Amino acid sequence: MKYIGYLFIFFLGSILGIAPFLLTSIRPPSTLQVNIHNQSGVPISNIIITGQDGAVILNKLHPHQTKEIPLIMFGEGTYEISATLQNGKIISSQGGYVEPGYRVKEIIKPNSIEHEYISFY
Repeated sequence: MKYIGYLFIFFLGSILGIAPFLLTSIRPPSTLQVNIHNQSGVPISNIIITGQDGAVILNKLHPHQTKEIPLIMFGEGTYEISATLQNGKIISSQGGYVEPGYRVKEIIKPNSIEHEYISFY
């Protein structure tokens, strides 16, 4: 009977010890919504958004066209965006601090990419 008590305490301690790890490391992915607006004046051949948990490629974005791209994230972080204009010029930018659920806007200009927060949740 004494060993059953020890076994129960060991089992309970194991469960309580591993529960925080499971709750923080096994979580479903969420998305960051990136709204991309082409104000460069020329068509964009491709756009690559690279986050810590993956990348998304968007082909062809016409002048003044807007697309919303979901980027999968497993927590807070940053992302990078790179756009190749039709004339071959490459414009890159480091996005700001983001978390899943954020909505951001990336405005692609002729020589730069401007970053704006649309909403936080």
